[in-house]
Amino acid sequence: MDENVVVAGTLVGAVLEHHGYITQADFLQAFRSFFRDAGAFVYLAAGVGAVVSFAMFGSFRAARYLILGPALFWFMVGPTTETGGVLWQLGGGQPIGESREQGEAAAVAYRQKILQKMNVPGVGQPINVATGFWLFAWPINEFVKEFVDRMLDLEDTEDLTANQKAIALEFIISMIPTDTSHLSRLNHFSSRCGYMLASANAAAALSVRARNATAEQAEGLNEVRQAHLKKMEEYATLGFATEDTVFDDYIRAAHAGTGGSALAKALWDSSTDAPREMITCAQAWALIAEETWHKAGEEEGR
Repeated sequence: MDENVVVAGTLVGAVLEHHGYITQADFLQAFRSFFRDAGAFVYLAAGVGAVVSFAMFGSFRAARYLILGPALFWFMVGPTTETGGVLWQLGGGQPIGESREQGEAAAVAYRQKILQKMNVPGVGQPINVATGFWLFAWPINEFVKEFVDRMLDLEDTEDLTANQKAIALEFIISMIPTDTSHLSRLNHFSSRCGYMLASANAAAALSVRARNATAEQAEGLNEVRQAHLKKMEEYATLGFATEDTVFDDYIRAAHAGTGGSALAKALWDSSTDAPREMITCAQAWALIAEETWHKAGEEEGR
């Protein structure tokens, strides 16, 4: 995209601001000769006034203002910078055109189409705005664009989190199992791996609290969260006997080919003993997650 292009977050703002740039360029062009002659005359008069002021009052302060004033005036209305105008764009995203089509070409075409309907002259021609104005407008535009981009990133993250929660809830509701063995495995896991679940819940709660905390508070909460995660990893390695449990039937069914769990079969084949006799909390949770996923898919396909 042309580096001398600014953006606006709304279509109306982009069109009106671009129209303003065209009007400014036409005004400067129409009065350029007047500004040049008037500026020279004012500067000459200011020079004479500076000499008189210094001679009468012995102070160069007034003379300094009289000399710098016309120079500043000419700098504001004399030099110009060519710009591509204003495009409709949100933050650091892509320029937006008609029917939400993205791309600079689409945005320029849509803007020109609207301006032509407004009977704005000079549409599509280079726009020369005052350099002094451009040096003010460009940094403001970059600051606002970066600020909006950051806000949109945060909003996208929050929306994604909310959507994930909604999807997870729909997922759980859709797979409410009628197979009591699955519920038995979940209940058995909860009773045998309670420490692991408690650490995981504590870490999740601290993560949520850290989102709305100050930087100092978030740092402390994250330290405690990391400690809980470390404990969860330690508890995940703890195991329990699979014999005479619902996990034993599940793993043996997969080994015999009557069950659909690839993970359970892999666990059986990985060792001559474990997990035929022992299973860790991490392995048990992986089996439950896999079975839950399959059952949710079956319910959704019905």
